[in-house]
Amino acid sequence: LPKANVLARHCNLQTLKDVNFMQMPAVFVMLVRQPLDLAVSMFYWRHQERRAAKQTPELLKLRTEKAGQYSELHLEHLRVFASQSQAARELRPEYKIYWHVPQFAWFADTLSNAVEALFRYKFLVGPVHNFDQFLIMLKHRLRLPLRSLLSVSSNHYRHPKASEWPDWAVQMLNDTQVVRLDWVFYSAALAMYDKQVQEFGPAGLAEEVHVIRDITRHLKATCDPEGKEHWGAKYFVPSCKGGPECGLDAAHTVTCMLQQYDQCRTASVFNQEHQGKCERFRNRAAR
Repeated sequence: LPKANVLARHCNLQTLKDVNFMQMPAVFVMLVRQPLDLAVSMFYWRHQERRAAKQTPELLKLRTEKAGQYSELHLEHLRVFASQSQAARELRPEYKIYWHVPQFAWFADTLSNAVEALFRYKFLVGPVHNFDQFLIMLKHRLRLPLRSLLSVSSNHYRHPKASEWPDWAVQMLNDTQVVRLDWVFYSAALAMYDKQVQEFGPAGLAEEVHVIRDITRHLKATCDPEGKEHWGAKYFVPSCKGGPECGLDAAHTVTCMLQQYDQCRTASVFNQEHQGKCERFRNRAAR
C-alpha cells in the first residue's frame, strides 16, 4: 500500500497484522450499529444474495410488506432467523441463509480480542446514529477541510425496521447468544465514543455539527431540489447493486454541492443570485 492513504473494507486484525499495517502511522476508524438494527438489516439483506434470490425469488418481496400485515411466509422466515438455530436452518434449503455475523466478528476472532483492540489501536468510533458527530471528529483527527464532509446518502435499500417486527420476534432475536455478545461489544464501543466526545468537547462538537448540517441543507436545496436523496426512505426502490445507474444522482448532487461551496468560498464579490445563499455560511465555511 505505498501510495494508498485510505483503506476501507471489512478486514480482520490478523489480515492487517500480516501486511504489517498495524505498525504504520494510521488512524483506525469503526462505524458501529445498534445490534438489533444490524441483525434485522442482515435478515433482509440475505435475500439479495445471488443464490437466495435465484432459488426463492418471493423472498425479495418481504421487505415491501407493511408492519402488521406480514404474510405467513414472512413470519415463518422471521421465526427461523430470530432463533439463530442451526437445527432450524437445516430443516429446509431456503433456511440455510439465515446465519448472522455480529459486527465484532468482522475483525476479531473473539469478543474480548475485539474490545481489547478498540483501545489498543485507539479506534475512532462512529455510532451510525451519531454519524455527523463522527465525521466532525474524523475531520479533526485527519486535519481535513470542511469541504471534504459534503455528501449525500446513496442508500436506496429500504426494509422493515426492528420497531416494525412482532414483539415475539424481536425478543427471540435479542435473546440469542450472537446478538447478546454484540450488545457487549456495542456497549464498549459506545463507552469509547462517549470518551472521545468528552475529549473533543461536547459543546464545540455540537456547534460544528450544526454548521455542517446548515451548510449541507442549503447546498442540497440548490443541488437536489427534488429530494432524490430521500426517495429510498419514502418509496420501495429495488436494489440497484451492480447497475450503471447506481450512485449517479448522488454523484451529480455532490459535484454540484462542491461547485456551489467553492464559489461561495472564493468569490470576493457575490452577484444577486448567490449573495443571500453564500452569506449564510461563508464565515462558517472558512473553518
